[in-house]
Amino acid sequence: MSSKPQHKSVSIVDLLGQAAASGVDLDQVLEEVSFGRAAAGEPRLTLEQKLKRFDPKKHGGEAMPTSLVASEIVDDGDDVQRILFLDIDGVLHPVGCRSARLFERLPLLERLLREHLQLQVVISSSWRETRTLERLRQPFSPELRIRIVGATPILKWHGGSGHRQRECVAWLQQHAPGESWIAVDDEPTLYVPGRAVICDPLVGLDQLQVEQLTEWAGACTPRPTT
Repeated sequence: MSSKPQHKSVSIVDLLGQAAASGVDLDQVLEEVSFGRAAAGEPRLTLEQKLKRFDPKKHGGEAMPTSLVASEIVDDGDDVQRILFLDIDGVLHPVGCRSARLFERLPLLERLLREHLQLQVVISSSWRETRTLERLRQPFSPELRIRIVGATPILKWHGGSGHRQRECVAWLQQHAPGESWIAVDDEPTLYVPGRAVICDPLVGLDQLQVEQLTEWAGACTPRPTT
């Protein structure tokens, strides 16, 4: 009796490393497999499906080995995406800090992303108003940039609390209706209570908030985008 072939699993880090080694423009890989729908009316593609569709030959690189874009990709069996809406000032570094301290809290967030592969990040910070998505991805480790999947729309403020939450909901309705989500921010009035993990703006993300996000990432189930 023939046995089923055993495939050695490779991580997304290894996969992107292979892409870079073959001469592919890594930024182009991130753009082409970034989070979204294949086309209007089609279901959202899995990472494996997106990588299968990517054609590095169009961008000057050799084709990646078939084994790296098929069954060997690690799959945790969970198709549910967890959307994390991310502020920057007061979260990834203290508000008003010197340039040398920018993104000093990012390693804590990156550890969370590595431990929970279903997490996708959407930038909700005011930084999105003056920077492209490509620039917003740059501070992150190269293998994690694919997980920065978008930025919230800029909606007109009509007063009152919860304005940033409305922008998050607008993004969800367009890109990921019904997915579980949470925000991390330093301004509690931008969300209704319970929808955001709040950081001390003079400190940024710390272990307490990471533990709260870890608990949510491991336990949440799909919920309405309200």
